[in-house]
Amino acid sequence: MSDSCRAFFAYTLEQSSLDRIFSLSSRMLSHAPGNLFRGIKRENYHITALFLGDISQDQLTSAAEILESVRAECDIPTLAGGTRWIPRGFPSRGSPRLLAMVPREETSALLSPVLALREAAAAAGLPFDARGFAPHITLAYVRRKAPRGEVRAFLESQGRQPGIDGNGLALKGLNLLVSTLAPGGSVYRVVS
Repeated sequence: MSDSCRAFFAYTLEQSSLDRIFSLSSRMLSHAPGNLFRGIKRENYHITALFLGDISQDQLTSAAEILESVRAECDIPTLAGGTRWIPRGFPSRGSPRLLAMVPREETSALLSPVLALREAAAAAGLPFDARGFAPHITLAYVRRKAPRGEVRAFLESQGRQPGIDGNGLALKGLNLLVSTLAPGGSVYRVVS
């Protein structure tokens, strides 16, 4: 057994939200030409709050303690409301690696706990992706051999879609998850 794991903080979603996102994603991907994307399993949708990457078991314990502290200090929202969530490629520059839903405007209800997590993770010396990171919902991954021009054209066309009203996305809570790569795709487990 490895002494490290791939971990991240995320808002987990209620079943009704998982169903809405899956329906939207399925419709969008059904219009994608060829074999550009690999979709995400319905049960794996979540709003990524802060990606930690590969961390040790000691760092995982520290991350769980940080989460408990943030939960105690911040109001954790029950809805991803206040704005529409729209499709975008990520990263937005260069060659996109995934299709995601992002909030059209920043929502303080979601961001306040995320900023607290970032601050506490930095103070604890935990690694995390700090590059212009924003909460997002991954819908699909771009396949390695997908023609980049076709991917960009499709993503541009999807950026004009209305997206989902954040007030209709019900959240279960803010959690720490670990990701294990399996033959059928990643398997996520809630740690805290």
